[in-house]
Amino acid sequence: MQSAVIPARRTLRRRQTWKEYAVALLFVLPSFLLLVYFVIIPTLRTVQISFHDWDGVNPAMKFVGLDNYRYVLKDPLFYQSLKNNFIWTVMHLVFACFFGFVLAYFISRIAYAKTLFRNVLFMPNVIALSVSGIIWTLIFNPQMGMLNGMLDALGLSSLKASWLGDPKITIYAISFASSWQAYGYYMTLFLAGLQNIDVDLYEASDLDGANKFDQFIHITIPGLQNVFSFVFSMGIINGLKGFSTVWVMTQGGPGTSSYLLTLYGYVKAFREQNYGQSMVSGIVLGLMIIVITRVFNAIRDRYAA
Repeated sequence: MQSAVIPARRTLRRRQTWKEYAVALLFVLPSFLLLVYFVIIPTLRTVQISFHDWDGVNPAMKFVGLDNYRYVLKDPLFYQSLKNNFIWTVMHLVFACFFGFVLAYFISRIAYAKTLFRNVLFMPNVIALSVSGIIWTLIFNPQMGMLNGMLDALGLSSLKASWLGDPKITIYAISFASSWQAYGYYMTLFLAGLQNIDVDLYEASDLDGANKFDQFIHITIPGLQNVFSFVFSMGIINGLKGFSTVWVMTQGGPGTSSYLLTLYGYVKAFREQNYGQSMVSGIVLGLMIIVITRVFNAIRDRYAA
C-alpha cells in the first residue's frame, strides 16, 4: 500500500512543478516577446544587411559578402570617427561622471538648501539635447558668443578661438557641451549612493580621530564602489553613443572633423544610401561597447574579490 502512495505523491509534485513553470512562463512571455521583436530580430537584421549592398528603398538586396567590412575598415573617415569617439568618451567620463561625483559630494556635505542645489544643478539634464546644442552653439559663437566675451572681459583675449570652426578643437568643444547636459544624471546617482552610506561609520571614525580626508578615502570611496562601477559603465556606453549634440551643433563639421561612429553610420545610410556600410559601423560600435564593458567588469571583479 505504501509503495503505491509514493509514486502518486511524486506524480502530484511533478504536476505542481509544471504548473509553477507554466505560471512563471506566462509572466515572462510578454517581456521575452518584446525582447525578441525589438532587440534580437533587429540585431539579426542588422547583421544580415551588413553583408548586402542595399539603398534602403528597393526590396531587393545584392549580396556582397565581406565587401562592406573591407571598405569600412579601410576608410580613413571611419578611423577618424573612431578616434573622435574615444575623445568623446574620455571627456564624458571626466566632465560628466567625475564632475557629477564632485558636485554630489559637496552637496551631501552642506547643511542647508540641499534640495535647492540638487534641483538647480540637475536642470541641464532635463533640457532636450537639441535645445542644449543650440544653447552651446550660441555660447561658442566667435563674434557674439558668451565664452569669447568672458575671455575678453578677463583680459584673456589670447585664448579666444573659433570653437566650432577650428577642426583641431571642435570635437573637444562639442564633447564638453554634451557632458554639461549629462552630468546631472550621474550627480543624482552619486547622491543616492552617498545617502546609503551608514552615518554611524563617520561618527565612529570621528571618535577614532580620523580627519575628513581619511573618511573620504576609507568610508566614502569604498561605500560608493558599486555606484562607481555602474556610473563608469553607463558613462562609457553613453559616451560611445553620442550623436544628437554633434548633429545639432556642427553636423560633423567643419569638414568631417567632428564625425563620430554614430554620425558616420547615419551619413552612410541616409545621405549615401548605403545601408550595408552603415550597418557595419553600427556593428563595430556595438562590439566596442560590449568588449570595453566586459573588460571593465572583469577588472572590477578581480580587484573586488
